Amino acid sequence: MNFNKRFILLFISIILIFTLNFSVFASTPYNMDLSIMSESVYFINRDTNTVVYDKNKDLKMSASSLVKMMTVILTLEASNGENIETFLDKQLTAKSSIFDRLYLKNAATADIRRGETISIRDAVYATMLSSASEAAMMLADYVSDDNTEDFVAKMNAKAKEIGMENTTFVDPDGLSEDNKSTAYDMYLLTEYCLQNPTFEQISTAASYMMSATNKHSEQRKIQHSNHMMSRYLGGQYYDERVRGIKTANFNGKKSLISLASDDNYRYLLIVMGAPQTEENNSYVDTLQLYKWAFKNLRLVNVGIPGEKMIPNNIKVNMAQNTDSIILTPKDQVVELLPKSINASTIFWDTSKLPSQINAPIKKGQVIGQVDLKLSDQVIRTVDVVADSDIDVNILAFSANIVQNVFLSWWFISIVVAIGLVLLCTKIFRKSNKKNKIRRYNRYRRQ
Repeated sequence: MNFNKRFILLFISIILIFTLNFSVFASTPYNMDLSIMSESVYFINRDTNTVVYDKNKDLKMSASSLVKMMTVILTLEASNGENIETFLDKQLTAKSSIFDRLYLKNAATADIRRGETISIRDAVYATMLSSASEAAMMLADYVSDDNTEDFVAKMNAKAKEIGMENTTFVDPDGLSEDNKSTAYDMYLLTEYCLQNPTFEQISTAASYMMSATNKHSEQRKIQHSNHMMSRYLGGQYYDERVRGIKTANFNGKKSLISLASDDNYRYLLIVMGAPQTEENNSYVDTLQLYKWAFKNLRLVNVGIPGEKMIPNNIKVNMAQNTDSIILTPKDQVVELLPKSINASTIFWDTSKLPSQINAPIKKGQVIGQVDLKLSDQVIRTVDVVADSDIDVNILAFSANIVQNVFLSWWFISIVVAIGLVLLCTKIFRKSNKKNKIRRYNRYRRQ
């Protein structure tokens, strides 16, 4: 390869590297000076549904043990209205085929053994806290009568229902690398699962006592694999504000889905593909993101209906004693803002509103939508309404109707059609008269 070709390839490589590096910057209206190592992140405030940090949220990656969340929620929904406590007390027996599948796969387990009988309750806790693959398969077998393919079909159908457009499930325990998902899709799944109170209770428990069984003569305690919940196991990563929900580990890269709350501030964070060094970088990223949010962000009331007036250039036609309108938010608007700025920093972009509207207008009538922007980024779109009634001017209204009638296409079409008919009639009559005169003249000459 000559020098010119090598130079061109080097130049292209540099451009590609720059492009790839550029693509990982977060989409966020906040000035966050953080070094995030996870390949994909989705961080949201649950009080306002504001995205705090977003890095490659649609990047398809191995879902690994995060898959087990879907397995558990499908199991809980299989109760079909039955009393949930009664359902969770039902018994399952671990089949030999489950352990044949797990042989030499280095899968996480809860030390459930061949032929061991446990409750569904113990199985779902083991699946979520210990990421136990054998427990996940026991649940799948129960829900789909030992038909794993049918259970996987249910998983993908539910994913589609939730809106997980970039997700594919191929097994109930996440062992296959063909299980693919994204941070954003996992956010959708987590929010869906948290609508089930039993799921939230299970997935956020720091520990659980599994019952004695035919293979274990005594109870045994399992700990949540998210050690950030444990002062003893978490060490420097421990944070009392952090709870659950699910960990995953694939090819030396870790993922973590967690919740955190403090002083009524609630957050949900998904980090995926954190490279492993001497530290657990999924914990490092999670901890610094939560700490930054709790330290730097606050909820601010930026728009109260009837108090917040939104300047606009809308012209009101046919109105009584006015040609303008006062707008206000339809609902109370609460935003998550850096503590260093106030509500006046929010820019209310009215460019989407109509240029003119017609009276009459009722108080509370939705006029359009306004984008709320921070640092030139849209952080919310809100409906705006009329702050008061605007009566119609009868004379102007009547004139407008007359104008609209006489200038309407249908009126013009009727007038044209009548004109054409009259013209054709006149021409026909004139032609007919001429014909009569000709016939009369011929008769006289004869």
